[in-house]
Amino acid sequence: MTEREITAPAAIALPDGSLARDAVGWTRRPLHRCNLPGANGRRKRWEYWCVATRERLVSVTLADLDYIGLAAISFVDGARFVDAWHVRPLGLGVAMGDEPRTRDVEVHGRGFAVAIRERPEATHVEGTWRPRSGEGLRVELTVDRADVDSLGVLVPWSARRYQYTCKQLALPARGVVREGAREHVLDAAGGAFATLDYGRGMWPRRTTWNWACGAGQRDGVRFGFNLGARWTDASPVTENAFVHDGRLHKIGARVRFDLEAGTVRSIGGDQVDLRLAPSAQRTVGADAWPLGARLRWACGVFRGTLRADDGTCLVVDEACGWAEDLRARW
Repeated sequence: MTEREITAPAAIALPDGSLARDAVGWTRRPLHRCNLPGANGRRKRWEYWCVATRERLVSVTLADLDYIGLAAISFVDGARFVDAWHVRPLGLGVAMGDEPRTRDVEVHGRGFAVAIRERPEATHVEGTWRPRSGEGLRVELTVDRADVDSLGVLVPWSARRYQYTCKQLALPARGVVREGAREHVLDAAGGAFATLDYGRGMWPRRTTWNWACGAGQRDGVRFGFNLGARWTDASPVTENAFVHDGRLHKIGARVRFDLEAGTVRSIGGDQVDLRLAPSAQRTVGADAWPLGARLRWACGVFRGTLRADDGTCLVVDEACGWAEDLRARW
């Protein structure tokens, strides 16, 4: 499938809040401005930072879903999960920028705080959770700014429903996670990589998606990949691509996920053939009426091959990452 590459700055929405159709396509650098005029309960904004190694994964999420604001900290250590959440009615106090990595965002609650601070040299991500009992969690992450490609995609569903996503992959990262007296150090030399999932859009009430992301190093060169399905299937674009040595290579083929088998494969071709050997997995939540979400999630090591539309082939000997299946009414 041939997709349109956007090479000049573009707003994703018109002044009346409808989709700017000339902005539909993908980019190698963040060029879309995520203006979302109006307020009808369908606006969704989020920033998700994750730093992963083969043994551990830590993520910080900030989201404004129009009628609710959400902040979350998650830590995976082997097969052990630690999660903390904070909810704000109507998204109060969760002010987010219109372009990736341009605006500080902070949320504070009783015993809970999350902050994303943008600086010229790096993004600093911090999270604190102090429960009434137990050890709690303290996260301090630094993601360096690097002159590398990222994947930006504006996905249209209709004139009033659309989503922009920017995936920044395989970024050098370092930091520390503290659980009481225990300290877990993450650094690039130890294989740590950071991923940003930046999302802005007008979503339908019923949502399903698959997502897989991973990174590794081959012959001393860093690489990362992003693959998605279901939410893009009825659109003219995909969110499928890989970055190798800082250069983005687009994959136009659509993919199919089989989380039971741990596979992600392209449909009707051989552009994508990956298998995930999970080290941790779980199912949380429920796809319930009127509001609810069920997430099936696994992290571990990917192996396989990726082939871009330009013919570039990447052999994935070993990449740490995750895959998920989400169904939601929101």
